[in-house]
Amino acid sequence: MSEANYVFGAQPVANPTSNRKAAPDAYINAYLPRSDGERGKLGAFSLSMSKEDQADLINGLNSGAITVEQIKEHLVLDFRMAVTTRAKFTLAK
Repeated sequence: MSEANYVFGAQPVANPTSNRKAAPDAYINAYLPRSDGERGKLGAFSLSMSKEDQADLINGLNSGAITVEQIKEHLVLDFRMAVTTRAKFTLAK
């Protein structure tokens, strides 16, 4: 690489897209009401046509065969802290 093309800290990459996930094809958004009467976006569920079960949801929602209300009736939520709970490495002899 010539000095003119060198970017400090840059590493050559064989295929820069190999580690990227495919862009979602659809989203199901989740909102909670705010104290001012507005709604705040809590998050989104990404859906991909490349996954058969998710493609069924996308197609069903697009055609009207499945409604968001039906999904809400079956949705199960849980809460977990973003910390690891597995055992730590041990290098003891």
